[in-house]
Amino acid sequence: MVKQMPDRPTQVSLPFRSLPTTDGVRTALSNVIRDIQRDHDLTDIELAGAIGVHPNTIQRARNKQGTLDNEAMARLGAVFGPEAMRPYTVMWERGADDAPELLPLLADAMAAVSRAKGPKGKLDALPVVKELIAAADAFVTGTEQMRLRAVS
Repeated sequence: MVKQMPDRPTQVSLPFRSLPTTDGVRTALSNVIRDIQRDHDLTDIELAGAIGVHPNTIQRARNKQGTLDNEAMARLGAVFGPEAMRPYTVMWERGADDAPELLPLLADAMAAVSRAKGPKGKLDALPVVKELIAAADAFVTGTEQMRLRAVS
C-alpha cells in the first residue's frame, strides 16, 4: 500500500507592495536619527544617552552601517514620539501617492473653524478638520516614502 502525502496548503500572497530591503531599513533609520538630532539639537553621545545605547551605535545607524535592536527602537519611539519614527514606519504603510490636494482642504477647514461658535459649531467643523488631518497624514506618508525611494 502506498502512503499518500497530505495536501499542501495553498500559498497566499501578502498584501505588501514590496518588502523592505536592508538598505531601505538602514536609510529609514538614518533619516529618523538625523531628523531627531536636527530637531532636538543632539549629538550622537546625547542621543545615545537618551535611549541607552553606545554612541558608536548611533553613529553606525546614522551612517547606514548598522541598525538598532528592537529595544533601542522602542526606546527611540518612546522618548521622541511616534512622529519622530515616521520615516521608519512608512515602510509598511500603504502608499499615499494619490493624496488629495492640501490647500483647498486647508481653506475649507480654516473657514469651518472660523465659523465654529459654541459646541454645535465645533461639531459641525469636525468632519472638515478630520478630512484635512487625513490628507496631511497621507501627504507626509507619501513624502517620507518618496524620500526612502530617492535614497535607496
